[in-house]
Amino acid sequence: MPQAMALKHLLDKAYGNHIYRVEPQCREYLAHGDLWDYLYDDYRQRQPQGDYIPFTLEMGSWLWVKKNWRQLFSLPGIFNPRLPHRERRILRRHTPLLDLLLRAVQSPEPWTQLNHAKRQRLLRHGHDLWYGG
Repeated sequence: MPQAMALKHLLDKAYGNHIYRVEPQCREYLAHGDLWDYLYDDYRQRQPQGDYIPFTLEMGSWLWVKKNWRQLFSLPGIFNPRLPHRERRILRRHTPLLDLLLRAVQSPEPWTQLNHAKRQRLLRHGHDLWYGG
């Protein structure tokens, strides 16, 4: 959680008016045992001291369905826009985030190499923000 909060602070500082909600998956989804859970557990078994933060970017599929409700009856249409210009627009919209994440991964020290005090502060902040203390 401390690294996730540090990455969230980095995003908030770089793009103060961004559209993203950085939060644990359990805040929105009740499903358990998806691919990210498996990969995270597998990574933790192999690298108990390493950093691995599984992020999922939801790119606005409900917005696509709202604009064209017939997509709801097509399996690929639920998760993908049917019109090519909408797909290009969504991908273009996320370019700054993807750029920030690439740069953060290329230079992870500022947000992963945390001293004990900062780690504890971010942990408390994350618990307060996401779990109500």
